[in-house]
Amino acid sequence: MPPNYDGSIGTYYAGVLYAAQAALVAEQAANPGSQNVLIILSDGNATAPQSFGNMTGMPSPATSNGLYPSYKKECAQAVTAANYITSIGTKVYSVAYGSETSGCTTDVSGISPCQTMTQMASAPQYFYSDYQQSGSGSTCVSASNPNDTSIAQIFANIRTNFSQARLIPNGTT
Repeated sequence: MPPNYDGSIGTYYAGVLYAAQAALVAEQAANPGSQNVLIILSDGNATAPQSFGNMTGMPSPATSNGLYPSYKKECAQAVTAANYITSIGTKVYSVAYGSETSGCTTDVSGISPCQTMTQMASAPQYFYSDYQQSGSGSTCVSASNPNDTSIAQIFANIRTNFSQARLIPNGTT
């Protein structure tokens, strides 16, 4: 994080996703046979200002062409990054926390924060939504996981996907 960061950058997923994937690849090299997994928890509304490129220490300033790194089409860039990460073998779980049906104002395509979170997941079963938390007017519901409506339920469900039953020989701890 830059030393002068004042919290005004907002949300920008694409750069974070690419950086997390690079870290996972490095860890996977040290742990052969492991499965890379990313869990994204957000409301889905990308809101970084035009000057975010300089503020985040990115190698080049943000552009206006809508392609990474750009201050236009920020939600679409997040979906593109997550889809790329999925295509190279990482499972992306997406947890919408109070995602609204409007937002993503830098995206002229009309993608919403809820659609962003839905489309970032590697598959429909990897999308969850805590749309009932206090103070939310969200209507963003996961079609595959409609009964998992709290952060505790969601993470308990996700956790079940990370381990499998195995036989441990006697005398092994």
